[in-house]
Order: sequence, then C-alpha cells, then structure tokens
Amino acid sequence: MRHEILVFQRDIDRWKERCKPILGIDFHAPGGCETKGLYFNLKHRDGKTIEWIEKISFEIDKKYISDEYKKFTIWKERWQTPTFSVL
Repeated sequence: MRHEILVFQRDIDRWKERCKPILGIDFHAPGGCETKGLYFNLKHRDGKTIEWIEKISFEIDKKYISDEYKKFTIWKERWQTPTFSVL
C-alpha cells in the first residue's frame, strides 16, 4: 500500500471518531468494460445506506445511471493485508 493511502486511511479513521458519519462516498472512474452507467458498490444493506443511495440516485439524470445501480459486494478487507508498511 502506498504511503499516501495509509495517511488518507488514518485521517479518515480520526474523522470517523470525531464526526460519526453515516455515509462516505469514494468516487472512481469506471473501468473500460463498464458501460452501463454509474452504480453504488455497497458493503452494507442497512436502511439508512439504502435511503441515502435512493436520494442521491434520484438526483442523477437517468441516462447516466445503471439500471442495476445498487451492487452489494462482500470483499476481503484489503486494509488488513500485510504490506511493507503494515506487518
């Protein structure tokens, strides 16, 4: 993991302790094969998360958003994987 990512991760952890956020949005460019439009890759299915996603997607022009814009994913926590900086 790059140093700047570790710094960013620590800043977010401090921010979470102070502010108790209910939603975080991380914007990325889609991959070359992703042509169906914007989607939300969600880790949690709780009601508050879904409520915010519905509000945000309502404001986006439908030509830019995927028909399946709520994707639920279970992924391994990459941040816990040992690296040169975190052993």
